[in-house]
Amino acid sequence: MYDPIHSEQVNTTLSGMSGKISDSYTIIPQFKGNYPIKPMQFSYFDLSSGTYKTINSPEIMIHVLDGPSVNDQPAATTPGVVKNVISRSEQFSYIKVKNSSCFDG
Repeated sequence: MYDPIHSEQVNTTLSGMSGKISDSYTIIPQFKGNYPIKPMQFSYFDLSSGTYKTINSPEIMIHVLDGPSVNDQPAATTPGVVKNVISRSEQFSYIKVKNSSCFDG
């Protein structure tokens, strides 16, 4: 996982703040398989109700359909065995992107 790209679109007026803050993460799987992304929480103070609110994202399951299998890789301690190396130009060739937003609403 790479560092997030942080974005803020916040307006501050005399009556308070409003807007949107988001972090976008780039995840590059090395092997095919199923990978769960754990739920995230964000808390904020709601001026209209005078209370703290917490929103939660659902768990997201990423299904990597193509690429080397983790079982295809030789053990790191096996002497004389060459690892399956993926060149930089081919590293992302099998990845298909589907956009998903955790905090819609």
